[in-house]
Amino acid sequence: MIIINDLTRNVPDNVLVPEIVNELCKSGVPLNDIVVVVATGTHAPPTIESVKKRIKSKIIEDIKIEIHDCDKSEFAFIGKTKLGNEIYVNKTVVDADLKIATGCIAPHIIAGYSGGRKSILPGVSARKTVTYNHTKFITNPNVRPGVLDNNPVHEDMEEAAKLVGLDFIVNVIYNSKEEVCGVVAGDPFKAWYDGVKTAHKMFKVNLPEPVDILITSPGSNAAGINMYQTLSKAVNPFWPLIKDNGIVILVSPCKEGVGDVFMEEWINAASSPSDILERVEKEGLKIGPHVFWYTCYHILKRARIFAVTDLPANLIKKMFMKPFDTPSDALNEALRILGRNVKVAVIPSSVSIVASL
Repeated sequence: MIIINDLTRNVPDNVLVPEIVNELCKSGVPLNDIVVVVATGTHAPPTIESVKKRIKSKIIEDIKIEIHDCDKSEFAFIGKTKLGNEIYVNKTVVDADLKIATGCIAPHIIAGYSGGRKSILPGVSARKTVTYNHTKFITNPNVRPGVLDNNPVHEDMEEAAKLVGLDFIVNVIYNSKEEVCGVVAGDPFKAWYDGVKTAHKMFKVNLPEPVDILITSPGSNAAGINMYQTLSKAVNPFWPLIKDNGIVILVSPCKEGVGDVFMEEWINAASSPSDILERVEKEGLKIGPHVFWYTCYHILKRARIFAVTDLPANLIKKMFMKPFDTPSDALNEALRILGRNVKVAVIPSSVSIVASL
């Protein structure tokens, strides 16, 4: 069985999957015994046709493709982590004799880095399991991009991958031009840590102090596919870089809208960032809305966001942001408000940056 990422992740599965399938067939595995499971986590599921289009190989026509659904797939309970998370994983994955995962190693807002164990949790886990992992520890100071030591989100994910018995990974590393500049393969933990070491050397940057204006963009079509991904990749990880009363200028297409129905429902029901924060206090943090809660908690309650996207202006305003047609328009307005004696930082490709002070 081969676990691949959904379309919100930039992974060259058009190259990786056919090669893996060929190697399996050479080793005597019948083609009709191979299953590709699309690890959607809690994201909206892609269509089978869109997955085939991504892989771009005739060989995929003869392989069963299963789209994971965190609510509707059949799950198996495989144990409880040391941090108390009950691990429910897609039964197709649990029952597989050999579990291979492709992926991409890049900075991740709560897991430190993506790739490796994330193919299991959140990739093919039940909503209950993902919710615990993504919300239980979200205010822990070690839950941030580039940090693995004492990061409970990462530790919980890793233990889940060990419980399910992930056997092998093939993970790539991209540079800021979206070119593959590194590949690791083999043991899902040793190989992944080797890849993280390479990625961290590439992605780590330091700023001397917070800035008044932060101009940021995902720098990747996959990371900028919707507002859910855009906030996760291009805004939320960089909240420590922004001064109080500062302005974030967000540049991202968001062609597929908000990207999460639950987050959109919370947005539509709120009249201010405080409403989001208060709702969490009453109902608890839910997966999906957790991304926008993070934006409100760390940024919108103390700074502003100017958004240059393809989304309707009224939708941007519902998210308590100000819409602009061009980055120049947004920057000119920010300079008008804050003056020209300000410090500005530009992050043109947030998916390839781990920034800290």
